[in-house]
Amino acid sequence: MALTAFDDGPGPHTHALLIGIGGYEHLKDGTGKPLPNLRKFGNPGQLTSPPRSALAVAAALKSPNLDWVVRLGTIDLLISPAPSEPDPVGDHAPLEQTTRRAIQTAFDTWWDRCNANTDNVALFYVAGHGVEGLNQIVLASDFGQSEGQPWMHAFDVDATRAALKANRAHTQVFFVDACRPVTLSNVKAPNPGAPPLREPGLRQPDNCVHDLTVRATARSRTAEGPVGQPSYFASALVVGLGGGAAEKRDGEWWVTTGRLSERFNLLMECAGVNTNQRAETTGFTSTFRLARLRAAPPAQLELACRPDQATPLADLFWRQGTAPEQRRPQPSPEAWTVDVEPGLCWVSATFSGREYLDCLNQDVVVEPRGPPQRGGGEIIASENKT
Repeated sequence: MALTAFDDGPGPHTHALLIGIGGYEHLKDGTGKPLPNLRKFGNPGQLTSPPRSALAVAAALKSPNLDWVVRLGTIDLLISPAPSEPDPVGDHAPLEQTTRRAIQTAFDTWWDRCNANTDNVALFYVAGHGVEGLNQIVLASDFGQSEGQPWMHAFDVDATRAALKANRAHTQVFFVDACRPVTLSNVKAPNPGAPPLREPGLRQPDNCVHDLTVRATARSRTAEGPVGQPSYFASALVVGLGGGAAEKRDGEWWVTTGRLSERFNLLMECAGVNTNQRAETTGFTSTFRLARLRAAPPAQLELACRPDQATPLADLFWRQGTAPEQRRPQPSPEAWTVDVEPGLCWVSATFSGREYLDCLNQDVVVEPRGPPQRGGGEIIASENKT
């Protein structure tokens, strides 16, 4: 899979470069000559999640439910599969490799596409092995090809991001889905000289008006993903684009950079991430509307009482707008989860046994898809002492 063009007409476009690095020829269990002393690099091996992650993000960008404010122009997808999963696409399609040279070539052409119009949106996503020295470094699939200069087959994330500011595209969205451990190699050489994909200039212009830069985890932490599945970070991004990072403006739902920044960690929790992994957002400036949703985003309301023992005794109700009130079909000690549209709901709890006082028409604001709104749908039941 390689470059896919969706709109080559005049005017601005959204251009995406997506990289999923899973197969590493010279790392543990690779198909090539292994790099000696892998322990000093953290003993990295093969990955099955990054290819799935890049594919999932590509599918989300192409969703028919998204109307891009700046038309989707191109998606350039580079994938190196792990030897244990050579066909992550499932149709034996040829894949663009993720060697350092291939990534450089793709980045250069993506840069030119983005640079062609100030109203373009530059979207970059990379998943793979990462380490942390003075800057974050992502390893290309041929990392370790040279024992004497292994870092020539990696790239400096921070310097690359700094250089991108000189691109004429005013909106730049930059996602790094990689670990950030400080390994022995980076203790001995904290600035090992991994070349950026473009060198930042000392007096380069800063053309980035709308900046969203999100990394999967903080310095020294790991980024995780289920085996053979998209990472938690990628899943959060997919859910965000599907409406989890939407906000209602002018009567319509919009996926915005501001909501992505604000809700990313909540969306990762929804995806199942361990709370030790938290995304890091840097450089966020002003909110930009990326896409309009053609339908309201999904949302869930979870109704329960506090204290817990009041929940099985309660008749629970909810309503939204002018729709009829809905009643829980039968009592249960478990919370009642219902699908709703995001926005204002009213919830009630009544007690036929009079153990607790009725609580009527409590207003709740339900956010787009994320963990069910237990806090919002939590009804505080007061004991009836009369």
